[in-house]
Amino acid sequence: MFKGITEIKNQLWSLDSATKRNILLLGFAAFSILFSYPLIRSSATAVFLQNYGAKNSPAVWVWSVLALSILVSLYNHYQLKFRIHNLYAATGIFSIAFILICMAMIDFGHGVYAWPLYVWKEVYIVVMLHMVYGLLNTLVDIKIARILYGPLGALGSLGGIFGGLLASELASHMQVSGITIVGCLIIIMSIFSYLLSDRVELKTGKADKATQSPLASVKGVGSYVSMMAVVVILTQFVINLANFKFNILFEIAVPDQVEKTAQLGRLYTWINSLAFALQVIVLPFLLRFVSLRKIHIFIPIVYVLAQFWSIGGGALAVASMFMILKGTDYSIFAVCKELLYFPLSDKQKYGAKYIVDMFCYRFGKGLISFIMIYVQTLIWIDVMLYAALGLWLCLVFPLLKKHKELQG
Repeated sequence: MFKGITEIKNQLWSLDSATKRNILLLGFAAFSILFSYPLIRSSATAVFLQNYGAKNSPAVWVWSVLALSILVSLYNHYQLKFRIHNLYAATGIFSIAFILICMAMIDFGHGVYAWPLYVWKEVYIVVMLHMVYGLLNTLVDIKIARILYGPLGALGSLGGIFGGLLASELASHMQVSGITIVGCLIIIMSIFSYLLSDRVELKTGKADKATQSPLASVKGVGSYVSMMAVVVILTQFVINLANFKFNILFEIAVPDQVEKTAQLGRLYTWINSLAFALQVIVLPFLLRFVSLRKIHIFIPIVYVLAQFWSIGGGALAVASMFMILKGTDYSIFAVCKELLYFPLSDKQKYGAKYIVDMFCYRFGKGLISFIMIYVQTLIWIDVMLYAALGLWLCLVFPLLKKHKELQG
């Protein structure tokens, strides 16, 4: 592990000063936006649960998926027509204004604004991070960009840790609207850092990618990509079922809105701390000494054990289960899923990532959220959780067998 860190340090140290500067500025932009997120996320979630209850969570998740899908498509189109720096600044400023207006209207007694507030907190983080990584891929060589993904992921986890700690601390001194204002001020830091990076045109990608549809590009590996897609859909089933189960018990256990914000801040701190520890300490060891097949089998088994442990344990046990699921999903599963793309050609990767990461990820979250609008009894939530975990575990074996065949 230390040898790998030394190699990364040497490669980064050999870069020219302009590239180093851009990496630092974009790294700080990502850190800041992820620092802001637990403050705004805790506030928006607490306000929504207070006004509409946990049983309405699936409905707002469906709206979030729809809004995110539409806006990401629009951004992918317009970021090649407008200066990406201007688009980032406009998104940040609009997000600050929109979030503060929604929170002000809620304070004036218009609880309906908890819906758009919740939806936008799901949207802004994805869109702004999308633009950070898009510019990074343009400003630095692809080999360097790949080296940076791990450290940037760890840096993002640190931002989430600090944001969660700050949210829980501020909850003892100010109202939810004050915590939201602090989160918005941190977004301004991200905007300034992004604007200081070099102004260039975004890479449009290879021409052959643009002329071929995602489905056509995975010709010959359709069964492999289909299995990857189903696994990702099942992971979204598991994560969102666990999230709903947590929301139901959390709403009962913590009735006060400000205390909800504080407790959610602590939960997000623990999730990001676990993700950081797994990324920095556990993952390098696993990738070096444990086969990819065993890791992919290990993940759903750990989730099953966490679910067993949470049964009948109340809100704290469910919160711990949810923390394990989210922390592992952010770190080990995210990296090991990326490794599944390695046997594919560039064209196949393009199509597979579009189908799996862009479409099926959101489809999975949207579908299970829609189902939970009508199925909300906790026993059925547990049944669906176990069913999704069982299917996931069964699918890992043929998926990794096909992965081995493609590697030759």
